[in-house]
Amino acid sequence: MIEGRNFSNQEVQLDELKFVNCTFVNCRMIYAGGNFHLEGCQIHSGSFVFAGPAANTLRVLALMYRDMGGENLVNSFLQQIRSGLLTTVPAIWKAL
Repeated sequence: MIEGRNFSNQEVQLDELKFVNCTFVNCRMIYAGGNFHLEGCQIHSGSFVFAGPAANTLRVLALMYRDMGGENLVNSFLQQIRSGLLTTVPAIWKAL
């Protein structure tokens, strides 16, 4: 567990870690599909990078949306995220 740490202008790998009461300023947050936890954290500017299996999932959603007639399916999925109905969303989505 990483607690009370301030991260600034650096890359932070999220997978398999638990962050509690941390602050991230202008960081490049990297998520590759593993479990992680953010509790009481603040995120100021920066970016998220999806790598490995997480990036593959985004590629599949983009392919479905763009080339397989799955626009309605992907839009439905995004609406569930926005409304809080999708409970299996990784913590990174809830932190935003």
